[in-house]
Amino acid sequence: MMFMFSRDFLLLMSISLPFDLTIQAQTILHYFTATESGKSVLLEWQMTQGATCNGIHILHAADRTLFEEVGEIAGVCGSPVEAVTYTFLHRQPTINATNRYKLALGNLGFSEEATVHLLDLRSGYQLRPHPLQTSSTLFFSPGKGPHLVTFFSSDARILYRTTTDEHVFILLRENFAPGVYFFEIVDAEGSRRAFGKCCVTP
Repeated sequence: MMFMFSRDFLLLMSISLPFDLTIQAQTILHYFTATESGKSVLLEWQMTQGATCNGIHILHAADRTLFEEVGEIAGVCGSPVEAVTYTFLHRQPTINATNRYKLALGNLGFSEEATVHLLDLRSGYQLRPHPLQTSSTLFFSPGKGPHLVTFFSSDARILYRTTTDEHVFILLRENFAPGVYFFEIVDAEGSRRAFGKCCVTP
């Protein structure tokens, strides 16, 4: 189931570009990626040989919010004779949210979106969404795998136990009656990676 930046600028983007401009913007990029880098997000993209535009605006949105400009590369971008790679470090992404990025490539239109989900796991885990209604994802800080995942009733009875080599675990509403449950995640060395509570709606 994995770049960071300052929100100093303005630009609420609610404009939709003509279809042909959006397609044109895709063809001038070899790739556009967003990657977690500590508490920031690193954006990287490459313009194809021969592709140029007048300035690039870097746009950011968290979850389903509107895009805002968080950076700019001024002047003529790209090159008529070679492919050109650019990077941008967004130092203030939104934690515990899906961070979405677009590039406004001068008069050529928007790039496709690049996304990355950033989690604060200082508590050991994140359960999203919570309470559990249909399905939820339990993210936890991994240790040495495999990890033993155990669910308990409120009176400490073991209800369910499984192992996983991943650092995420999917909870399905159909496997739980309404109520409050506790869970524990222990790594292969016996260290507790997470302990928490899960509420299941009626």
